[in-house]
Amino acid sequence: MDGQQEISRLSREAMDLGEFLTRACHLRGKALTTASVEAGLSRNGFSSYIGGHRRPSAESAYKMARYFGVSQAAIMKLAGLEVAELDEELLQGVDELVRDMVRALNAEELNEWLQYGDLLLLRRERRERLEASGQVQGEPGGEAADWIRR
Repeated sequence: MDGQQEISRLSREAMDLGEFLTRACHLRGKALTTASVEAGLSRNGFSSYIGGHRRPSAESAYKMARYFGVSQAAIMKLAGLEVAELDEELLQGVDELVRDMVRALNAEELNEWLQYGDLLLLRRERRERLEASGQVQGEPGGEAADWIRR
């Protein structure tokens, strides 16, 4: 299992955010202070999250999720911030039928929906990075596109 797969597994199995951050940094071979700076977080804030003295904001959870390649919902859950209510800002510009369907979701279903959204964004970012580096060429239905979709 490679490092990213280990971090993904850890995001599901860790007891809390502090354990996840400590072990994920170890898996990456990064010092905690280095990881905090690279993730775009303050050292004090990162340390507070590890110690369980503070919970991250949605923005900080997003930064950690992007840095470690896991979903924002997973970070929030590890921090004890399970998404239980829908933030209406998420639905701005969304088709009315989709808005109504999302509003009807219970908390567990909403969390799954948000995790799926995180996954789609990560896939889009990976595809854009590969396209920018010239590693993906050819037709949209070609072998390279199949690899991106995985």
